[in-house]
Amino acid sequence: MSENQIISNGPQENPLEGSEAVACPCGGKTFVSAFLVRKRSRILTGDATDAIGAFQVMACFNCGLPFQDSLPPELKENVTVFEKLV
Repeated sequence: MSENQIISNGPQENPLEGSEAVACPCGGKTFVSAFLVRKRSRILTGDATDAIGAFQVMACFNCGLPFQDSLPPELKENVTVFEKLV
């Protein structure tokens, strides 16, 4: 058997089948990985220092706004206006 042969155990599913493209309100359809960084006070955490947390989201490559469906639920509900991420 050659190195380039693929062994198949039956029909392969197409991961794009049944899916639909998503777009940013600006019309952009390409997204990049970005992080929202949040700081929590040491008073709330009970630690000696403030705690830092990072949430990975997708940001529109065209306008930099985060893709709303990629936000953690806590941020979707509490944040209405975003700065550009990229």
